[in-house]
Amino acid sequence: MAGRPKTELTDDEKAELDALRDEIAAGPLPYIRHYNDAHANEKLRRLMLAGGFAWYGMYWTLMELLAARHKHHYLVRDDAGWMFLAADMSTSGVPVDAAQCKAFVEALAGLGLISDESLADGVVVNERVCANAEESARETARNKFYGSRGGRASR
Repeated sequence: MAGRPKTELTDDEKAELDALRDEIAAGPLPYIRHYNDAHANEKLRRLMLAGGFAWYGMYWTLMELLAARHKHHYLVRDDAGWMFLAADMSTSGVPVDAAQCKAFVEALAGLGLISDESLADGVVVNERVCANAEESARETARNKFYGSRGGRASR
């Protein structure tokens, strides 16, 4: 079966594809990758030593929350930001207060599980979640872009 001929995109088409990719990458992810041996990751093991199995569960809750948010981050530049994050972390009837949330997030930054540089600027972000969003967006944007032109993306 003959595919779409490989042709160079114009600068305008490249800009359109990049804008579409950026828009998709900023949107919520339908899922995050969770490898079946994640519990063996040294950083996550250290997290469990510091906060027990509860912090392991909190870590994955935070990753799910970040994946579902626009641009995959939380602003925690003031007390309200910490309160909002703590409220979202309070799942399944298990409350998390702002002080607990802050201690947990600071531990994540200290272990390199979230960006300590971004946290210093009042932003909770996980680079892996953002990388997963970018990877997913590249394929989705490519398919939408070529699909809207009546062709299929060449592989």
